[in-house]
Amino acid sequence: MIAEKKGAIAVSPQYLGQAALEYWDNAESVFLQGVDPAAEESVIRVYFFLSSAGESRK
Repeated sequence: MIAEKKGAIAVSPQYLGQAALEYWDNAESVFLQGVDPAAEESVIRVYFFLSSAGESRK
C-alpha cells in the first residue's frame, strides 16, 4: 500500500472509470472520477475548491 511507503505523508482513494449514458436513442460516453472529500482534504484543500467563496465548509 502507498500509505505504508516510507515518506508518504498523506493518501486518498480515487475512482476512475468510463461509462455510457443513454437517453432514448442518444448515447454518450463519459469519464468518471470520484474522490472521498474527507480523505482528499489531507492531500489537497478540497473544501477550499468546493466553496464558492473559498472558505472551508468544515
